[in-house]
Amino acid sequence: MKKFLCLSFLLWLIQPLPLHAVSETVVLGGDTIAITVNYDGVYVSGMYDFAMNGEIVSAAEEGTVQVGDRIVESNGRTIRNVEDLFSNLKPLQKSRNQIPVMVIRDGEKVAATLLVCYLEEEKVFKTGLYVKDKIKGIGTLTYYDPSSMTFGALGHEIAEEGQSTPADVSMGEVFKATVVSLRKSSAGNPGEKICRSESLIPVGMVSKNTIYGLYGQVSSIPKEAKVVPVGGRDEVHVGTAEIYTVLEGSTPQRYSIRITEVKSQSEQAVKGIRFEVTDPQLISKTGGIVQGMSGSPILQDGKLVGAVTHMVTNQPASGYGIYIDWMLEESDSV
Repeated sequence: MKKFLCLSFLLWLIQPLPLHAVSETVVLGGDTIAITVNYDGVYVSGMYDFAMNGEIVSAAEEGTVQVGDRIVESNGRTIRNVEDLFSNLKPLQKSRNQIPVMVIRDGEKVAATLLVCYLEEEKVFKTGLYVKDKIKGIGTLTYYDPSSMTFGALGHEIAEEGQSTPADVSMGEVFKATVVSLRKSSAGNPGEKICRSESLIPVGMVSKNTIYGLYGQVSSIPKEAKVVPVGGRDEVHVGTAEIYTVLEGSTPQRYSIRITEVKSQSEQAVKGIRFEVTDPQLISKTGGIVQGMSGSPILQDGKLVGAVTHMVTNQPASGYGIYIDWMLEESDSV
């Protein structure tokens, strides 16, 4: 069985989808971006046991908060981030505290209890939880849509490691990033772009994270960027094409691929385009597809037709892409 790797929500429709994408032209992306998206609350990513007065304390056994929960209230106070949570817990000086909290679990608001232990000798408190209030990552911006002043990126969701559903994030920012080095892919070992971002001015503000990509608003469109026509999924065909991505520095370049399969899709779905990297330079530098390349535009016959989303883990020169139609529909509803 082939395994697939995501490089970096189902919609029911009454009327059939049009065969052509929402916008006729867009501004081509291809830029590597640094992504920061924020949880509304504090996400519990793991748990640990700790020693206290000669015994091992387990948060999993003494509280009802679970890994995957998002803590949104503590002691009746709204929790927006890790700082709010720590501030709320800091005054607790008893050796053991059971704190009432509200968490978002499987999309529902649920009452739970959080164990907090205060270690007098160390003057610290411990919860036995690993928590975070944001996710950071690297990807590729696919396009800007001047008609709606929106952007689309990644072509797939941002998710917690080991999770198959989009992270329940409320907002975020994307910044231009520079590729400083590459780690090549090999069979069973996905490579990655090594990047840095020193920009303090975001390219766009994230407002939507779905299985079809990351979307948000922009205040301006890059003047130096190229306007390209959009090709609907009915125009995509088996044959030569290109991907547009950054391998070094911050300037995107075109690299040849061959589209080997196009799937007929009448409603939003992923993996509509199957392709193989044929460009010798790209294969030499990356081994094929690497993490951080997700969202790289796919162009065929001079039109933007899709975005890179996945690689075949044991065949790194093979990958999948999403039709640009589905991405434009997502950004049109931002």
